[in-house]
Amino acid sequence: MRKLALIYASLFSIAAFAGSLEKDYQKIASKFDVPIEVRNLSDVSNQDYWNAFLNKNEAYLKFESDMDKNKGLEQKAKRMMIEAPKFYPQYSAYVDRSKQSFCDSLLTELGVPSDGPNCTMHVILDDNASAYTVLTEDGFAICLNSGLFDRPGLNRDMLLGIVAHEYAHGALKHSARDIYARLHNERTNNILGNISYLTYAVVVAADAAYNPDANSYAANNYFVNKEAERIEKEKEAKNAIFAYKYSVNQEYEADLAAFRFMQFLGKEDAYIDALKFLGADVDLIYANDPTPRPSTASRIAFLNYMDENPAVRNTENDKLRKKRMKKLIVY
Repeated sequence: MRKLALIYASLFSIAAFAGSLEKDYQKIASKFDVPIEVRNLSDVSNQDYWNAFLNKNEAYLKFESDMDKNKGLEQKAKRMMIEAPKFYPQYSAYVDRSKQSFCDSLLTELGVPSDGPNCTMHVILDDNASAYTVLTEDGFAICLNSGLFDRPGLNRDMLLGIVAHEYAHGALKHSARDIYARLHNERTNNILGNISYLTYAVVVAADAAYNPDANSYAANNYFVNKEAERIEKEKEAKNAIFAYKYSVNQEYEADLAAFRFMQFLGKEDAYIDALKFLGADVDLIYANDPTPRPSTASRIAFLNYMDENPAVRNTENDKLRKKRMKKLIVY
């Protein structure tokens, strides 16, 4: 009887965990899946697909609109993007120039819009089997390490999926949006910090009326700790920004973008295979990195769930569109 109870308890725990995981997947998809209009596209060119991908993405459009305000926060974000390290492929000794025509043909196959963010692609002489996106003077570059081509199993469709993932990072301006979000959070935290300090100061002052000698150390210690926290957070933020380490949600968003594009081509399995191909190397590279990053296994499980549950969709995009359209109505 006891063994039976344990079995039931284990099954209940597994079911509860699976239910929690599904809710997490649905939450991610509700904000970061491609717009439903893009998912429903058919009989259009790859270039038209990516145009719709950007022009129907309300979170991306909102970011562009916010930056156009050009106020203090936006100016600071723009300045940080200007000052961020750039990749100059024309001067890099690590670019394999013999592969440039191959890279250009792959971008053409991807269907990069001519009126979208400027994008180039290069093979980098590096044994690590990985791909990444870096900022350039006038846009971004997709870098494919030469180590990708030294491992067995990679085919053209898998490579196209890898490039689509990196293109999504660059086209959606994830680096700039990350910087802007960090500045927003910093401002909010400063405001809340000032309120917290004022509350703390009132408490200290009230207590000082009864015990005037006991509070000078506490007040000074408060300032010292706050300054140490500020310096440490600032250092961590700069490292995270300039290392181009995307957030967990941005990784999932790029995964969904690549998966949906390959699904549009009828080749979604190729993207899952691409993640498996990259998995061992990528997970090893980031094994000791303090920056949160979803494992390859969790990314694959998430995409499999999305494939098996087509009704799960981006609902946040609809809400943002309604808000934008209300602002456009003139009474």
